Amino acid sequence: ALRAIEGLGTLTTLRCQYLQDNIIEKNHGLESLTQLDTLNLSGNYISKIEGLEKLSSLTTLILSKNKIGTGGASDLEGLLQCPSKELAVLDLGDNAITSDAKPIDTLQQMPGLKVLTLSGNNVVGETVHYRRTLIIALQNLTYLDDMPVFNSERRVTEAWGRGGAQEEARERKLIKDEETARDLANIKALEELMAGGDKQAEEFGAPPPLEDGDEEEENADVTHDLPETLQTTTEPKEVTEQPTTPTTKDVEHVEEQKGSVEVQTSTTTPAAAA
Repeated sequence: ALRAIEGLGTLTTLRCQYLQDNIIEKNHGLESLTQLDTLNLSGNYISKIEGLEKLSSLTTLILSKNKIGTGGASDLEGLLQCPSKELAVLDLGDNAITSDAKPIDTLQQMPGLKVLTLSGNNVVGETVHYRRTLIIALQNLTYLDDMPVFNSERRVTEAWGRGGAQEEARERKLIKDEETARDLANIKALEELMAGGDKQAEEFGAPPPLEDGDEEEENADVTHDLPETLQTTTEPKEVTEQPTTPTTKDVEHVEEQKGSVEVQTSTTTPAAAA
C-alpha cells in the first residue's frame, strides 16, 4: 500500500489518477498535474484537504472514507484553494465532518458544484432540514447523496425557504396546474396532428377512416359480393354414402374366382368318393 503520492512530476498530461484504498495521509505531490480531471483518494487516512492549488482542470474529486473533519473547519479550507472553476463532483461521504466544521459555508463558495455526497457524516443528522438546506444553499446542485434534485423539488424547496409551508403548498399547486395544462396541450397537438393526417390522406384519394359500426357493415358487403361457392355457411351439410356401381373388371374378377372354385371342387370329388 502507498503511504505517499510520489513520482508523478513528469506526468504533466495525466488526466485521471486513482489512488483509493491505500494508507496515504496527505495528498501532496500533485503540483505538476495541471491537466488532471479526476482524482480518487477514497479509502485512505487523509484528515485535511490540501495540495489542490495547481489542479486547474479538476472536475471530479473523491475523498470518501477518510478522516476529514476531525480538525474542524480548517480541514475543508483546501477545497477553496483549488483554482478550477469546473469542479462539479465532490464526494466527502463517510468522513468525520460535523456541523462545527461549517461545511455548508465552504460549499457555498463553490459555484460550479453539481454533485455532492455528504452521507455518512454527522453533519447530516445535525443539520435541521438537511436536504432542503443544501438545495437552497447550492443553486446549481443536481444530485445530493445519490438522489437527483429535480426542478420541481428545487422550486418547492425554495418556496418553502421563502414563506414556509403555506408558500410551499402554493408552489405545489402551481406545478400541478402547469403539468395539467401541458398534458392538455399535448393531447390537443396530437389531435391536430391526426386531423391533418386524415385530411392529407383524403387529398391523395385514401378512403376515410371507418366510424363505429361501419366495419361490420363493410364485412357483410364483402361476403355478399363473393361467389356462392366461396361464401361460408354456418349450417352443416349432411354427408350420405352413395352406392358404388361395379365395373367390368370387378365382374370379371368375380367370375374368375368362381371358376377356380368349381375346378377345384371337380378335381377333389373323385378322390373323396374313392
